[in-house]
Amino acid sequence: MARPKKTSEKNRPSTSEKIMEEAKALFRERGYDGVSMRDITVACDITKPTLYYHFVDKETLYTEVLIRMMENGYHHHRPYSAKVKDLREGLIRITEGFIENAPTSLMAMVRDSSTNVSETAWQKIQQALQLYVMTPFESIFKQAQEEGVIQKSSASELTVAFLSLIDGYKVCRECLPRESGQVSDESEWLVDLFLSGAALKK
Repeated sequence: MARPKKTSEKNRPSTSEKIMEEAKALFRERGYDGVSMRDITVACDITKPTLYYHFVDKETLYTEVLIRMMENGYHHHRPYSAKVKDLREGLIRITEGFIENAPTSLMAMVRDSSTNVSETAWQKIQQALQLYVMTPFESIFKQAQEEGVIQKSSASELTVAFLSLIDGYKVCRECLPRESGQVSDESEWLVDLFLSGAALKK
């Protein structure tokens, strides 16, 4: 009988990566205050010294997890959104990355960090939020305004309004007894709802 293949060391996640993945799941489920470093050691099946070797404290770990979520969403849509010229298509691509990499409320985690981490960590989170989340949306809205596709208003306010829509939708989607559709279909629906509203076209 053939021996089972050993897991390649290359394909095995590093200890720090495993910690971040387990911590991400716990933080998304329970929030900052609801997770202890002991909870994370249990989830990862590691010792406290090992955890503290990779992350000096919970604040550092939470900050890195949150920034990684935003960064992953950015790198998901970047190859596609950089090539599109159409407002609708660009928003759909960014929304897909947002939903794929922040399946629960990213903005709730950001708000949670504002009251639980140090000023230095909070500034890092704000910088990442601006770079990886706000700026891509703002750029698309500004371009559409210059082309006369949408009304002239604050691109930042449009971004906040759109983020509120998709972030709130994700939270309610998980609470309600309904099947989730494909991310691409949900992204298209949210973008169309934001751009055109729910009223029937006359």
